[in-house]
Amino acid sequence: MPRTDPDKLIIEIDEQGTTITEVRGNSQSTKTINPDDLKYLFSETAFDTGMMPCSDTGVVFVGRQGDTEAVLYQSGPRKVDIRWGYTGEIIKQVPFPHLIFAFQLGAPKAAGRGGRQPNRYRDSKVFALQHGVKFDTDTLYNFTGYGNTYSGGAICWGSNRIEATDIASCRGVVNAFYSTPFNGHLGGTDGFISTCVRNGTFPLEGKQLNKTIKDLIRETFSGQTY
Repeated sequence: MPRTDPDKLIIEIDEQGTTITEVRGNSQSTKTINPDDLKYLFSETAFDTGMMPCSDTGVVFVGRQGDTEAVLYQSGPRKVDIRWGYTGEIIKQVPFPHLIFAFQLGAPKAAGRGGRQPNRYRDSKVFALQHGVKFDTDTLYNFTGYGNTYSGGAICWGSNRIEATDIASCRGVVNAFYSTPFNGHLGGTDGFISTCVRNGTFPLEGKQLNKTIKDLIRETFSGQTY
């Protein structure tokens, strides 16, 4: 369906950042970003979803404290053909739940020789969500069972070198997560994956954490273990 203009756009600015609420009929979506990034995100054309995405995939938060920048990127439910690392087998149509990625980046720096942008990537975490992004009420769930993720949310990238030079490049890191071979190093099993494929869903039972997205934002800035 073609995108329509919102009924109302509310922009609130305080010391915590810029909150933008888009109202369409009886529904609304809210995003919080750092004021310094407001102009950048409105003009950035690399995002298919734009500033206030109609879809369930895209940047939902950008903020900066000191020399640390936090970027949250949601990735909606999908089915993906993955590679199982031990055998190289392709497992088709593996269900992934709604995921929220948290990236910690260093402060922007001047380009190096030849205009190359420096790598600002510091850390990344991923958690599952039951529904879409709701900063106050959305409970985080451990995304474990497929491998490549610790119970505290940290992502194991193996020998991959992860680079993020700016906000937009976080999208490429998310894509790399889905395309990296999964394995049993962190408790992943092909049997569990096969069960999820057969049932058509990733089970969240028993994986609930006592944390919300607001906690995730706060801890991404501080570098705490989730």
